[in-house]
Amino acid sequence: MIRTAFVLPLLLLGAVAATPVAAQDLLVYLQAGWAIPADPPEFSELWNTASSFGGGLGVRLSEKWELVGSLHVQSFPADEAAHIDELLLLSPEGQPFEIRSVEGRDATVTTLLGELRYHLGTRILRTSPFFGFGVGYLDMTLSAATLMPDADGATPVKFPEEVTSGLATSVGAGFSIRMSRRVRFVLDSIYTIGFTEGLSTQFLPLRIGVAIG
Repeated sequence: MIRTAFVLPLLLLGAVAATPVAAQDLLVYLQAGWAIPADPPEFSELWNTASSFGGGLGVRLSEKWELVGSLHVQSFPADEAAHIDELLLLSPEGQPFEIRSVEGRDATVTTLLGELRYHLGTRILRTSPFFGFGVGYLDMTLSAATLMPDADGATPVKFPEEVTSGLATSVGAGFSIRMSRRVRFVLDSIYTIGFTEGLSTQFLPLRIGVAIG
């Protein structure tokens, strides 16, 4: 499953690069923005809104259809207060005690997606809304963490870095505004679901950027 999830977007990216099209049919995307953790609660309640950046390569297959391959990185900072509320440790004597602070435990989510988009407008129009869906690969890395117990004499507890990955799907919409003959302003929001081990990881990015081509 993981191997298939990783290969699919690479094949789509290869299809984009190999498709014989005119130069004006190719677009290079550069984007940045935010990503809101959505579900499950184990994710949305323990991590805050992330910064998001990345880009991609698109090719217009026709006046309405576009194939886009993209790579984006989302950096979700840990919500320390929420982690403190959720975590409970046992002292050497077996008595529970609370956590005073949490260092680390940030989540970095990387997505490699192939997306098929349908444009409601045409390339000659100034504004062109679009919607699309995609499939690909998601990698989620939790940084190493140190839990500082709120108990006298208790030893800090360390957690190693954790990495999970799996199939990813996406669905969303956006629009582009032509700024010049070769540059468009792009805004999109693509809901992304990663089927990581044990549970799904879901977030909603809001990105702005440019398409050059």
